[in-house]
Parts: sequence; C-alpha cells; structure tokens
Amino acid sequence: MLGKIISYEFKATSKLFSLIYAALILLSLITKLFLSINITENEYSFIFTSLKGIFILLYVLTIFAVSILTFVFIVFRFYKTMTRDQAYLTFSLPVKVSTILNGKILVSAIWTIISSIVVIISLIIIFSGIHIPREIISQIEHIIRMLNREFFITKTDTIFFIINYIITIIISVFYSLLIIFAAIALAQLMNKNRVLWTVVFYFAIYFCLQTVTSISFSIISVFIENSYNKSPIAFINHFILIINSLLVIFTGLFYYLTYYIFSHKLNLE
Repeated sequence: MLGKIISYEFKATSKLFSLIYAALILLSLITKLFLSINITENEYSFIFTSLKGIFILLYVLTIFAVSILTFVFIVFRFYKTMTRDQAYLTFSLPVKVSTILNGKILVSAIWTIISSIVVIISLIIIFSGIHIPREIISQIEHIIRMLNREFFITKTDTIFFIINYIITIIISVFYSLLIIFAAIALAQLMNKNRVLWTVVFYFAIYFCLQTVTSISFSIISVFIENSYNKSPIAFINHFILIINSLLVIFTGLFYYLTYYIFSHKLNLE
C-alpha cells in the first residue's frame, strides 16, 4: 500500500512542480543566451542591456521562488490532507496511519531534493562556458596542497568528509520536514486558530532544539577536540558523524510524535 500512497502523492503534486521546474530551466536558458551575446554600442544596445537585466532579475527571483514554493506547497498539502476537510478522505482509506505518513514524508523529501538538483542544474547552465583564468586555478591548487601538507589531509579523509556531508544533507531534509509536520500535528489538537498554533509550536520546537544542540555541541567538542590536534579534518568528520547521529535521534522523535498524534489523538474540524 505504501507504493500506492507514494504514486498518488506524486500524481497530485507533479503538475505544479513540473511547471515550476520548467519555468526555471527555461529562464536559465534564456538568461544564458543573453549573457553569451556581446552586442556593439548602437541604438538597440540599451534595449538589449535592459532585457538582459530583466531576465537576470527574473532568474534570481525564480530560484528563490522554487525554494519557497516547494516548502510552502509541501506544508500546505500536508496541512490540508491531514487536518482539514480532505483529512476525512485521507483517514477513511483502509491504510495504516504510518503508511500514509511514510508516503507523504518520502514524497515531500523527494520533491525537496529534486528542487535542489534543478536549482543546481540551472546554475550549471548559467555558469557553463565561463573562462576561469589559469592564475586562479593555480592559486586554488596551491591552497589545497598547502592544507594537505599542513593538516595531514588524506584522500580517505576527503572521501569520508564528502560522504558525511551528503548524508547530512539527506538527513537534514527529513529532519526539517518532520519539525513542521510535528508542529502541524500538535496544532491540530487545538480547536481554533490551528495555523497560528502551528507557527507557535514550530518556533517553540526550533528554540528548544537550538538550545539542546548548542549545549550538546559544546560538550561534545570539548571531549573530542584534544584527540585530533594534528588533523582538523578528522575532527570535522567525527563531529559531523555525531551531528548526524543527533539529527537521526531528533528526526525519529518527531516522527513518533507526529505518528502518535495522528493515530491516537486525531482531532479533525
């Protein structure tokens, strides 16, 4: 049944996301075209320069729009289908609450990741073909060699760092989604002003997390920094590993809280 839930969620959301992504890629291509054309000074150069500026501005605004609309649409759909009128249809399905929740979380995470990938692709389109002076490349290579020599950075450390960083990004996607989903779940326990309560619970959770993580990181850094005086990259890798562990724990807690409320404390309007 999880596959059917995921398929249904994709069908319900793919049209809007496809339009957003198509608009961004199209603007990227048009903006790149304007950037690649050099026009001589004449009576039309002012018009061309103005159009170039307009498309650059539209492109930048669209990048922000993709990020914001992805978040807003995911949150709005979860809120609408889990707490509003559509929730009656959602919870009348012969499916476990955990299956419904898993489907929505997975699809939301996938769209969030795809949005980031599309933005990266658009940036590659914009910056492709740009000539980087050899002097700058040489300076970057020199800095990398110096860091390797100074801090004993090995290829294994670098690979481990990249893997750690990718894992952190993936975990952070689920972590961020489940914070807002948990806030929505808590807010539906209230009989009125649920949107307002969602905001209140979100910032309350966020503030508590910031306090707990700040204290945890301070304590952890004291315990492990002395072990890696000669290898900062090893310290960073182990620090990221601990951060990932904490994120997994918090994500699990928010998941259980959201699941428990929707399965045992459902309070539809």
